[in-house]
Formats: sequence, C-alpha cells, structure tokens
Amino acid sequence: MSGISIWKNLLILSVLVVLFGCAEDPVGVTPVIMVSAPDSSTTWHTGQINTVVQWQPLEGTTVSIEIWKNGAKLDEFRECTTNDGEFTRTDEIPGTWGNGNDFQIKIIDEISGEGFSEIFSISPSLLPVNMEFVTIAAGSFEMGAPETEQGSNVNERPVHTVTFENSYQIMTTEVTQGMWFEVMGSNPSHFSGDNLPVEMVTWYQCQEFVTAMNELDEHHTYSLPSESQWEYACRAGTTTRYYWGDDIDETIINDYAWWTGNADDSTHPVAEKLPNNWGLFDMNGNVWEWVEDWHNADYVGAPEDGSPWLSGNSGKRAYRGSSWVGFPKACRSAYRHFIQPDMSYNGLGLRLVRI
Repeated sequence: MSGISIWKNLLILSVLVVLFGCAEDPVGVTPVIMVSAPDSSTTWHTGQINTVVQWQPLEGTTVSIEIWKNGAKLDEFRECTTNDGEFTRTDEIPGTWGNGNDFQIKIIDEISGEGFSEIFSISPSLLPVNMEFVTIAAGSFEMGAPETEQGSNVNERPVHTVTFENSYQIMTTEVTQGMWFEVMGSNPSHFSGDNLPVEMVTWYQCQEFVTAMNELDEHHTYSLPSESQWEYACRAGTTTRYYWGDDIDETIINDYAWWTGNADDSTHPVAEKLPNNWGLFDMNGNVWEWVEDWHNADYVGAPEDGSPWLSGNSGKRAYRGSSWVGFPKACRSAYRHFIQPDMSYNGLGLRLVRI
C-alpha cells in the first residue's frame, strides 16, 4: 500500500547534546553527550533530524557537528555560540533510515581541534503520530454482568472467569483519522479532523489496517482485541457498571465519556475525557470499537483464556464501548453489540492491541 512505503522511510530522530565547560576556559574540558535512546516503542514520523546543542563556552566559539551513519558522513554543519549557549537545528538527512543502523554524532571545537563523539543504534517502530500503547498485565477477571446489574442483558451472561497468562499492550486511544491516513493514505470518516477517531470503517477494512501495521513494525504483532481483552482493559480492575463506578444516577458519565447527552451530534478529539485506572481514554463513548470475535448470543462456551471467539453462526462480528449516539446503558463495561463485518457507520471505529 502506498501509505506504507512512504512512511517506512520516515522518522524523527531527536538528539540532545549537552556540552559542559566554563566561561573562562572552554578548551580542553571533556564534554558529555547525551543521546535520546530510541527503542521499539518510540514514535517516528518524519524524515528530519532535530539536533539541540547546549554548552557553555566563550561566546563566539565555533564547533563543527557531523552526523554519520554506518561509517559514512551524512551531514556536516558549523555553529557559533550565542549568549545563551544553545541552538536548535533541523536538517533533512539523506539516505534511508532503518532498523539496526549505527549513527554517530561528532562535535569538534574548531579552536582547540579537540572533540568527542557518540555512537548509538536505533530500532524505530515507525508508528503513526501519537499512537501509544500501555501494557496490560497478566491476570484474571470476571467477564460479563450479573442479573442484578442495572441495565444488564442476557447476552452478557453467564458471568465467567477469564485468565490471561501473558500480558499484552493496548492503544491508549482509539485510532484517529490522522493515524489511519498515515498508514492507509485515505480517510473514510464522515466527520473530519486528524485527532478525531476514524469511523465509517468495516471490520474488513480494520483487518487491512492491522496488516499494514504489522508490515510497519516488525517488533510486534498487531490485531483487533478479543472481546475479553477489550473488557479486561476497559474495566481496569473494577467490577462496577462503569469503570468510574456504578453511577446509578448517571451524572459522572459526563466526565468520562462522549454520549448522546453531551456529544452534540458528533465525535470528539480523543483523550479529552478522563481515562480509566489503566490510562485508557474513551473506552466507553465517542465511537464503538470493533473486536476480533464473531458474535454469539451469550457466553455459553466462550473462551476463558483471553483469545477471540472465532466460531459462531450469527454472521456478525462484535464491537464494544458505545459511541457519541449511545445511551448510558450502552456505556457499561459489559455491554455488547454486533453488526455484519462489511457494514460501517459514523459511530464505529477501532483501537489495536499488540504483543
């Protein structure tokens, strides 16, 4: 897909270089370099290198700064000190950035001829802007809702124990339109805004997005969450109707969710409401979120190991979490819904999990 090939070659490398000396005698003092160490969770999204240099030599001292990749010099520039001893520079770096490359920063004082360098490796994940994940620890929870829960449905029973033997990661927000466009090169949404959740996506289109993400990031395996992964993360250790409490009079909901009572007939930018206990935003409200499972009428025979339920004869896929057109009842942590996988509408989006 064209969006993938474009963004695979793009990333941000932020380098912070701190040189320590004294105003009286900057020459001969061994400086210290600190490089922001990229790792597989770092988000890269442009083809620029941003270099910030701070030091305390005499005003007017000139240094040469060189950027090297795998033993070949990519760029060189000279800077003079300013009164505050700091400058920021943005450069387009030639060549292809990629996993496993060694990069070297060389800084040379042109008065003394002395200098130093630092070599570091990067392993960028090349994720879309603002796509962040949190780790959900292994554990167990009670999935579903008892008959005594206000507003509960038959398809949320029997309540059953689900045990996750391994941790997994889930996005802190829903996939936004900006993220979708970076990966797919298109935006199918009805509403418009980079930080609004993407909607008008079918389950099959979500699978294409998942495939594209797996091609972008070789360090993880991405998927839609299973129903149990979704509910475990949504509850975040709670057993109440909502992850913010039982909220019997349904007033606290306005602090945590966009629903038909406060959304003004539209989606809203992600992460504007309060998160749950595990730092996840909009798990209820704003847009519904596709999950991996086929829909089944109840939980009889449901997997108890956290895996998706991949059998069923309804012909429909499940989705969770309610939306901007939903009522409080649908914002309950246990609430389930379903639709044909080739259908979409402006209240249905997604968020991803990865291992």
